[in-house]
Amino acid sequence: LKQFAQQTTADNVVVGMVSSDDDAPGITDSYALKGSTVMEEQLCGNKILFSTYSFFQNNTKMAEAMVKHCNSVLQQYQTQQATLLDVYGGAGTFGICLAELFKRTLIIDTEGPNIRCAEENIKNNGLEKVQAVRGDAAVLGKMAAKAGIRGELFAITDPPRIGMGQKAIKALVD
Repeated sequence: LKQFAQQTTADNVVVGMVSSDDDAPGITDSYALKGSTVMEEQLCGNKILFSTYSFFQNNTKMAEAMVKHCNSVLQQYQTQQATLLDVYGGAGTFGICLAELFKRTLIIDTEGPNIRCAEENIKNNGLEKVQAVRGDAAVLGKMAAKAGIRGELFAITDPPRIGMGQKAIKALVD
């Protein structure tokens, strides 16, 4: 692998370990043989950094199509005074790309590497009304209250392969 990393023209070569007895999606441990474990993509005019530890839609055209579809749906509503919750937000793909439609955006994810990337993405894209919060979707109400969110809410969820737990669904509906 080291020889490959030296010879390839790729900017990053990352080795990741996935536990065979764990249902959790994603890489549980990784290191860079070349470059970094943080990747970069341009999405809808935004610079998005994401961790190799996390899921990221690597088909940029599809990711942009999904964001544009969400944008077209949200354009049908009065969102300028509302808050967007980007639940299971990862590096903030949806929250960052749709933030201009909302008074405030909250990107929520359980994984530290995702939140660190989301915070960097918020800073890199100059988004003052966007915040990244590490937390479980099952306690959305508590997170929203702690963040001082009041008024109308819109939510986008992009859950892991195992789906949304019943507590998270209940918290979102409540």
